[in-house]
Amino acid sequence: MKSRLLHSLLIALLILTKCGPAESTEPPKPRDMTAKLRNDRAQFTVRVAVDREDRTYAAGEKMAVTVRSERAGYLYLLYTPVDGKTKCLFPNSYDSANRIAANEDITVPTEKQGFDFTCNPPFGEETLTAIVSEKPLTAAQLDVESLTQSVATEVDIETIAKGLKGNQGCKDMDVTPSQPAIPAKKWAEHSVSIKTISSRAGQSVKCQRRIGLFIGVTLYTDPGVPDLTVCHKDAKTMADTLKTYGQLDEAIILVDKEATREKIEKAFEDLKRKSKPGDVVVIYWSGHGATCADVGGDEADGIDEFLIPHDGDLKKVEETMVMDDALGRWIQELDGRQLIIIFDACHSGGQAVGKGIGAGQTRIKGLGHIGPKPAQSADDGNPDFFDSEIGRIKDIGQRGTAMLFSCAANEISAERVDETLSVMTHYLVEKIKSSSELTLQEAADYVKDEVPKYMKKEYPDYPQHPQSEGDNCQISLR
Repeated sequence: MKSRLLHSLLIALLILTKCGPAESTEPPKPRDMTAKLRNDRAQFTVRVAVDREDRTYAAGEKMAVTVRSERAGYLYLLYTPVDGKTKCLFPNSYDSANRIAANEDITVPTEKQGFDFTCNPPFGEETLTAIVSEKPLTAAQLDVESLTQSVATEVDIETIAKGLKGNQGCKDMDVTPSQPAIPAKKWAEHSVSIKTISSRAGQSVKCQRRIGLFIGVTLYTDPGVPDLTVCHKDAKTMADTLKTYGQLDEAIILVDKEATREKIEKAFEDLKRKSKPGDVVVIYWSGHGATCADVGGDEADGIDEFLIPHDGDLKKVEETMVMDDALGRWIQELDGRQLIIIFDACHSGGQAVGKGIGAGQTRIKGLGHIGPKPAQSADDGNPDFFDSEIGRIKDIGQRGTAMLFSCAANEISAERVDETLSVMTHYLVEKIKSSSELTLQEAADYVKDEVPKYMKKEYPDYPQHPQSEGDNCQISLR
């Protein structure tokens, strides 16, 4: 089946690239509809990738496409060319059996096949989207008679989103699908943007950019979430420090009232739009973190971690918090970038609850565990976020991510008693400013030494040990 699948995908791609209109002088940018398909609650991950890191192809250049899914399911590969008319390349009239195995790369073309996917006009912005569903989609959900009567079938993104998500898929549509929505945990998707150009001659070489998103939440709308003291200062200070010493080209800063769940999600979309593969993207968070019982059934320890935005509601955790599943999905959309992720927040830290430290209680940046705790949950070790969400993304091929956590999973993160900055952020800024050259790993080693010393002196009952993870820790901070 695999050989037939590759063969049919390639033929569909060839037909689509050979039948376009003449090249325009100003490459159009079709309206991006793929955001309507985004599923932040999937319990598995899918990745579609191409064979050029910059995802740019000139006329006559050949492209290979690879799809990989963490779980077995049914693959639907969508292609949106310059004209914005999306087509389903697979399944098709050549291959109706679109079942794919878990963790198996499907690459187009293979060396054994005598076909090419060659870049031809029209040129501009194009998109490849892979959807994998644990159950096959019906013709009614896709609003087509069949996907297997032609090599490529034109489909409507809004209709597909409606079929997958029900009324949540497209809020501006009143039509109810004839088939029920598929549970979010049963399907996953991933899209990549591709740029096609007429020639590389005269094309300027774009330098690597460094862009950062800095979020600091000191004030919270939910009365059950205690306000903190310096997290807004943390975000602004880290942004200023990296702009001055870390060659940061642009900083997006969200603090307090600006750091809502909706605006944070939009900021991640801005990161994707403003950056390109090969760029360095820094994601920094300072504020409350907590855990709850697994809401999706995909966590090995039975626990979900989440970060609390300004408008987070403890009565609506899944809907209003930045859950680890959603954050992992947003990070996946930055595929191809070099990611530096820094969290100065508690991810577990349950022992901080109910153990106030006098006037300094609000300096503890975590609420502990919300709700009942599963018997199998881990009590120590690194935050599970890396091992599950980021680890799963790495398993399907995404690389270039380094993370620095302010504490281990069973510990708290604290603000300094002098109310200047949070403890880890203070030492991280100190190291960046005092170094002429600095990798993330070197910075991590420094805060791993200094933070425990400070905590032992000022908070002797609350140990805090920063943790670092990832395959990109040698990336330069300045």
